[in-house]
Amino acid sequence: MRSSRVSRGLSVAGVLAVGLIVLGVRPTAAEVSSSGTLEIRSAEGGTIAEGGSRTPFSLLIPPGAECQGDSADDGYVVHSFMIPSNEDPASLTFSPQPEGEGRYPLYLATTGRYSNQLTQDAPELGDPGVLDQPEPFSFEAFEGAEIPSGEYRIGIACSFEGKTTRYWDTVMVVTRAADTQPVEYSFTVPGANSDVDREASAGWALALGVVVLLVLAVGVLVVVRRRSSHPKSELSKESS
Repeated sequence: MRSSRVSRGLSVAGVLAVGLIVLGVRPTAAEVSSSGTLEIRSAEGGTIAEGGSRTPFSLLIPPGAECQGDSADDGYVVHSFMIPSNEDPASLTFSPQPEGEGRYPLYLATTGRYSNQLTQDAPELGDPGVLDQPEPFSFEAFEGAEIPSGEYRIGIACSFEGKTTRYWDTVMVVTRAADTQPVEYSFTVPGANSDVDREASAGWALALGVVVLLVLAVGVLVVVRRRSSHPKSELSKESS
């Protein structure tokens, strides 16, 4: 383990980042890539298909997700983003929120903007910095803002000197309710079914299965009774 640690603060990370520039250590364009897909879950960890402005949701990053370096010694920090689905997260720059029109940060349900977050300390100098799982997000902070309805890519990104070096994302459809004051938003997760929907579907499937079994049982009972009421005719058929 390291014998000493620099203090946790973005100012220190910035100074270290400048030192890396002098040494010529910086990520190249070839290092910018998607490292996996985020999973949208409810705040409790269950499946979620839709929600409103105040509905908390979690963005689950893959276990062991990491930046190329850590925040303490290498100057990497972590951001969130919400951009139109036809844009490339690899091109994002942060200062500290995503730069450019129509690009937004995400906000935690209990605190503020998810920007300039620190990675875990790497065990050795130069090792990757592992990301902490973010707390649940919500769209409550967007109420009253002029965010267009549409399909967005939302995600978490590592950055160095404000430039994306690695990211994890997924797709969400955001709808702006024009008839509310302040403006509220709702979201849907394409292809997702909520736990309630799944329980309802399972209930209907079980009920249908019971009905089918009852119909089959009644059918068998009718056939048995018919045969028992006409034994001679059945025997004559068999003898012929």
